[in-house]
Amino acid sequence: VGVYDLEKASVLYLDIDTSDEHYLTSLSWSPDEQYIFLAELNRDQNHMWFNMYDASTGKKIRTVFEEINDRWVEPEHEAVFIPKKKNQFLWMSERDGFMNIYIYDTQKGLIKQLTKFSWVVKNILGFDDDARHVIITGTGSDPRERKAFRVNLKNGKVTEITTESGSHEVQLNSSGNYIIDRYTSLEVPGITKIRSIHKKDESILFSAPNPIKNYQLGTTELITLKTKDGTDLYGRIIKPYNFDDTKKYPVLVYVYGGPHVQLVTNSWLGRSNLWMQWMAAEQGYIVFTLD
Repeated sequence: VGVYDLEKASVLYLDIDTSDEHYLTSLSWSPDEQYIFLAELNRDQNHMWFNMYDASTGKKIRTVFEEINDRWVEPEHEAVFIPKKKNQFLWMSERDGFMNIYIYDTQKGLIKQLTKFSWVVKNILGFDDDARHVIITGTGSDPRERKAFRVNLKNGKVTEITTESGSHEVQLNSSGNYIIDRYTSLEVPGITKIRSIHKKDESILFSAPNPIKNYQLGTTELITLKTKDGTDLYGRIIKPYNFDDTKKYPVLVYVYGGPHVQLVTNSWLGRSNLWMQWMAAEQGYIVFTLD
């Protein structure tokens, strides 16, 4: 990891012992730009050190905290510093089984676990105008959806900002009091709104018409299957438009690509591709996907 000086046109590399070829990831700067924070992960990827470096000398200051798991540790996000609290930052971790948010101090280490969701936090968007709340996106109770929430940094109280069912793509404005929210669902091709973070004020910027209303499509359904231990598995099934439940049909199973790839969501067409609709409507296939 190198720090490039624009005035001197020189590079200073952090003094990291990389003889073991370990991983360096999730880099972030301190608000005063004096320090660099780096998640360092062993090759087995089951032990992580979150280290603090002096950006002007490259020397390591300290290890702020470590994270160990018998199977897997995967830092995916950088530290997010809390405004007006120069030493405190938010850290996202799956250590309790779900991606949750923790508050740390660069000097004292862990302060507390901020969220204790039994669902997945996806991203930290930023903070509201007085830095009393952090604005996040996550699945909420239905993992096929994406919602936006505000979380009180002091008491952890959670308020859902996006109330409609579906998949919301959210952007926070620079002052932290409004979001732009674009969402779709199985029935909604697309609505874009401006929403207040704290109030119920909102206005619709754009409502997309159904772009394929004149096409003959298959019928798209979201389904839930249960494993032997009761775990819900979420799937999508697309049937021919003139489906007859007394007939047999060929089935195309579209396989997902791995644990980070989610193919079934409550979004327009259930996140299916138009070629899948063509296979169902024109070619007489049932098209099935299970995450």
